[in-house]
Amino acid sequence: MLKTNADTARMHGHDSPYDFGLRDYYYWREPEPRYRKAGELVLEQDMTPAEIKLYWAAYQLAVEDGDRKDFGLDEPLEEDPEDNHD
Repeated sequence: MLKTNADTARMHGHDSPYDFGLRDYYYWREPEPRYRKAGELVLEQDMTPAEIKLYWAAYQLAVEDGDRKDFGLDEPLEEDPEDNHD
């Protein structure tokens, strides 16, 4: 079965499993497969095996690339700065 543009966007676009895999490594977050679908967070237990595999493929690719956010500190932050929504 051929993949459609919608399938590709869902699997590789913004907030996709692939996107979260890349971002988790980049922002120094612990790996945690998940993604957003229609604005709702989908956790690992509700993901398909293909979605989980895609997350880990992206995370591993990011590890191999080694590019991480430089927060201008000597050590990485313990808390994710994106989670500060106070």
